[in-house]
Amino acid sequence: MGVQRQPMRRTLQGKDRKASEVASSSRHDAPRMVRRTLVDFTSLALPEDVRLMLAEAFWSHIGVHSERSIHTHWFYLKTFDRFVCETQAVRGLSDVHGTMLVRYVEWLNAQCKLDGKPWTKDGRAGPYSTLRKLLQWVERCRPGVIASIEYPVNPFPWRNRDTLPRSKIPVRELRAILR
Repeated sequence: MGVQRQPMRRTLQGKDRKASEVASSSRHDAPRMVRRTLVDFTSLALPEDVRLMLAEAFWSHIGVHSERSIHTHWFYLKTFDRFVCETQAVRGLSDVHGTMLVRYVEWLNAQCKLDGKPWTKDGRAGPYSTLRKLLQWVERCRPGVIASIEYPVNPFPWRNRDTLPRSKIPVRELRAILR
């Protein structure tokens, strides 16, 4: 009755290679190259159960983002690793709870740049938000792995208030550019 059409390829050309690389790694914490950065969860000093949980959440939730976004979230996760190394606050999955998150927020608030100035609110909110997203993914997609967490309410209020507004292009210049 009708002509049978060929099925359409549903994968992008650039994604085929990445999908096969991901499928070939048997563990979530196996090293993967993103841009020129090696994302290696085994290099983190986290306890093994916490590291495996965060690695699975990272690649399942954040792994579909752009390479730039993955790189940024990896940097933020290394900030959490530094917190764990300095404070010894996490020794296993049982130590991942709301009180630990409050300690993490306090630790972020105490961080300073090399020139002695404290981190900006946005610079503190990024690492916290990444960890919160990963923990929420674990609670939602792997129920029972960690206990239900009560997250701090708005730990960085008005985080964008200190940002300076961008100057606008005058109308004449904009019209000249568009011509």
